[in-house]
Amino acid sequence: MFKGAAQCSRCGMTIEDLRRTGTLGCAACVASFRTELFLMQRRLGRRGLYAGRTPAAGGLADQAGQYQALAAALARDDFEAAIKIREQLKLAADGRGR
Repeated sequence: MFKGAAQCSRCGMTIEDLRRTGTLGCAACVASFRTELFLMQRRLGRRGLYAGRTPAAGGLADQAGQYQALAAALARDDFEAAIKIREQLKLAADGRGR
């Protein structure tokens, strides 16, 4: 039987909601339902504790750098470089980047 928190302190999600939907309501649910998440993963044949989602490599920080490079290329009238950077940003937005 589960002996952890019966409800998330931030969003109010209950353990029954987690079992029914299989999704978490907020980041605080990970801490609130850690034991239940561990047991659910074990039943699914997975090992280890749930660590939450992590951003893909080269996420927002990389995009910010590309936007800065785009602005710099445009400032120095290097339109060929600007077009290449713009295409990289467009591919990343479509989910096909790197």
